[in-house]
This record gives sequence, structure tokens and C-alpha cells, in this order.
Amino acid sequence: MSLPTNHRTSHSKSRGLKKPLVCPYCQYSFPLTWRQYWAAPLGGYRCSQCGKVSHVKANSLWVWTTIITGVMVSGITSFTLALYIFNNLWIGTLFFLIGGFGVGILIDQWMDGHLRHLEPR
Repeated sequence: MSLPTNHRTSHSKSRGLKKPLVCPYCQYSFPLTWRQYWAAPLGGYRCSQCGKVSHVKANSLWVWTTIITGVMVSGITSFTLALYIFNNLWIGTLFFLIGGFGVGILIDQWMDGHLRHLEPR
């Protein structure tokens, strides 16, 4: 049995939920790195093979619900722990912001690299 030759893959496909981003122009698949994530704050990723820019699609209600829930749960947990340990409202608020947005960024990067797909600009 031969493998399909209509697309190129840069790594093995046996990674569970992890799906690489696939360029809609040249069908080249590439994993999302942190460097690419920070270089594209609005979700416009450049293909490393053909150089064309495409955007992630999946800005639906469940994506925003997941990110906001993760931010709130981690922020409230960080706030509660900081308030209990330091007994200071300002430090608790700072921990809420750091914990909430830190986890929110992690969730968004994970969703971009694993669950979303690219579409032409």
C-alpha cells in the first residue's frame, strides 16, 4: 500500500490530538512554534515553505468560552492563593492578572497549534 503523494508532511502523524497547521496554498504541514505564535498576534501565520500568509479559523463561541473559562479559573485561583499567603489585595490582583493571562495565552497557543486550521487570506 502506498502513501498519498498529494501533500507533504514534516513529521509523523501519530501524535493524538496534535494536528500540524497545513498551508492552504501549498499543503505543507508545519507545527506551530512559540516564535511563530508571538510573531502573529492576530492569527496570520506565514508558511515556511511558500511564504504566503494565511489565517486561523475557529473564532466561534466554544473557543472564546474555553479561553475565558481558563482565564477566570486560573485568575481566581491565583488571586485566592495570593490573598491567603500574602494577605494583601494588591498582590492578589497582580497574581490574578498574571495567572489569568498566562493561562489564557497557553490555552490560545495550544488551540492554534492543535485544533484550528488555516484558511487563505
